[in-house]
Amino acid sequence: MNAVQFLRIMEKENGVEIWMAAETGSHSFGLQTPESDRDIRFVFMQKNMRDYLSLKAKHEVITFKNAEFEIEGWDIFKAFRLMQKSNPGMFEWFHSRTIDISNHKFVCEIKELIQTHYSKRTLGLHYFNMCRTNLAYLKKIAVMEKKAHKTMVQVARCYLMLLVLLQKRRLPPLHIDELLNGASMNSAIRYSIEELFRLKKQNRYLSGKALMDTSVLLEEELIAIQSMLSGLPEGKGMEGELNELAWKCLGI
Repeated sequence: MNAVQFLRIMEKENGVEIWMAAETGSHSFGLQTPESDRDIRFVFMQKNMRDYLSLKAKHEVITFKNAEFEIEGWDIFKAFRLMQKSNPGMFEWFHSRTIDISNHKFVCEIKELIQTHYSKRTLGLHYFNMCRTNLAYLKKIAVMEKKAHKTMVQVARCYLMLLVLLQKRRLPPLHIDELLNGASMNSAIRYSIEELFRLKKQNRYLSGKALMDTSVLLEEELIAIQSMLSGLPEGKGMEGELNELAWKCLGI
């Protein structure tokens, strides 16, 4: 059974309509292996409008997991509340490869709002903190553990996204090839990151020494660029636009 068939069943079982679905995670980053799970994320709306006007709140999150898929969906109002705060997850969901079940016009309208209203400062702080938190975590675990290499991959990805935000003053792409092409960095860091990604796609890993050397390089870079975060532009409020879009989806 393919992803669309699974999502159609979830629509029927939960009484909802899916407006956007996308394949996220390693597949959207260009880091998947044959063993990679398929992470599907979607935004839905209750089919019965009375569910939004009842004293008993309906579920805002729907999940499903099996050997092939890990699926999670959020109600449109939960998603929109997070978008008001320039939520990084929503940015990544809507810029991942969409699945055919999606409403193309709805996706385009959301991507336009993200482009014009999202706070690049909020995104920059998120990716900076993700780098710093994961680098701190690496110091607590054995460098030869598989988890250590996965963690370093996430650090490198977030670092590249942060660089694009700081250097280009635009929203970063998700795919690692585009990130590497769009970001400027010294040759030692570029080589380390490219090697990390190359091995990840082959289900292989850096040596413990190479992993720690890369960690030191990235820690030094984060110290150097931390002061630049405050210069990233803030976003614009979009409550009115999101309300109008939600009402349009509801048909009211």
